[in-house]
Amino acid sequence: MKPVDYLRISIIDRCNFRCQYCMPEGSDFIYAVRQDWLTKDELITLLKDVFIPCGFTRFRLTGGEPLLRPDVVDIVEAIASLPQTQDLSMTTNGFLLAAMAQDLHDAGLKRL
Repeated sequence: MKPVDYLRISIIDRCNFRCQYCMPEGSDFIYAVRQDWLTKDELITLLKDVFIPCGFTRFRLTGGEPLLRPDVVDIVEAIASLPQTQDLSMTTNGFLLAAMAQDLHDAGLKRL
């Protein structure tokens, strides 16, 4: 069996759209308060102390819409700078991408 080395990380539960796939009509979804989000430092600590030692080397940032997270560029830069990171990608609806694309690329995001 091939080892699992891919981790999907939901960095925010909010989205700027209400697509049927993620938020079905009639669902009473309650967003996490910002104080309950993992900080960038907490996320990096989890990756370094738990997930990387378990063999994870490829990471995908998701949400909700990850581009709504104010520190998303800092998160990308921190994960990309880990020596064990072999691949870092993001799932986004793209609506906010034009304004952030260069900063995300410069921070180490190479794939959407």
